[in-house]
Amino acid sequence: MTRKRVLTEDEWRDIGRKTLELEEGLLDLTRALSGAVPVAVVGRILRLRDNLFSVRGKLEDEMFKRGGPQYIHVFYRKPSR
Repeated sequence: MTRKRVLTEDEWRDIGRKTLELEEGLLDLTRALSGAVPVAVVGRILRLRDNLFSVRGKLEDEMFKRGGPQYIHVFYRKPSR
């Protein structure tokens, strides 16, 4: 069994930032393609986003289990006030 590398708090934050950037990129792509390509294509991109949500939830669980930052704002935006 291979021992898993321990991620630092900065590495967890970087991973979280990248998932948020990926979500923004998928939404931008959806907006750019809407009305220009078949709805099925846009639907596939939105399913990618749904899959990203699932992966992000699993990453958050791992982060909590492994002693990473103990707050959800690593993977989710802070609510606007």
